[in-house]
Amino acid sequence: MATLKVSNSPGALVEAGEAVLSAASSIDTKPVKAKLKAFADAHKLFKSLQGAVAAAENALASHRSTVAEADVDQDDAVFDLANKLVADGFERARPFKGLSTHSPSKLAELGYTKEAKEATALAKKVIASKKCGKPSKDAAKRLLKASAAVVKALEPLSKWDAVYRAALTRRDAVAQQWATTLASLRRASIAAADDGHKHIYRALFESTATPVKKKGAKKGKPTA
Repeated sequence: MATLKVSNSPGALVEAGEAVLSAASSIDTKPVKAKLKAFADAHKLFKSLQGAVAAAENALASHRSTVAEADVDQDDAVFDLANKLVADGFERARPFKGLSTHSPSKLAELGYTKEAKEATALAKKVIASKKCGKPSKDAAKRLLKASAAVVKALEPLSKWDAVYRAALTRRDAVAQQWATTLASLRRASIAAADDGHKHIYRALFESTATPVKKKGAKKGKPTA
């Protein structure tokens, strides 16, 4: 009969642990009481830490999304400024000539932090330039505001990245304890079976196994 096998994914560990503990709750487990408690404690801790990882990951993803959205506004402001500068007589092919070493498209392709820095410098030059009219200066002010929003959105990222990595480290450290206590419980269940308590191993490690899918019978050729 198939027995419980667990992959290395955190989700699989949580699912398997829940199945084992659920099965244990409906049978007499006195012969393996100590080993079962050790596993239950390890599982509870692992599940909690996995929850912390998921929460940190979600928070990190949310902040990354906020940064990406702010960057879209910054890119839009870069191209809007380029168009306004053309109206002021700057070259259509190189509207940032003399103001930035980057073209509008190259500036928008820079990493978040570098683009914000370069865009801020560009905007300040436009605002100070006597060659630029009010529409260009207004566009530069919008770019300054958009770049500031990117910088502000970036601030929590390093914090949440550290939180996420720390949560991963704690969870992975407990994963070994989880696996060890499950192996110990399995061995104790086998020993209990030798002493006549076969129901324990069957319940914990056989009833919780993923059913093997049977291959469908080959279809024969239709008869004439």
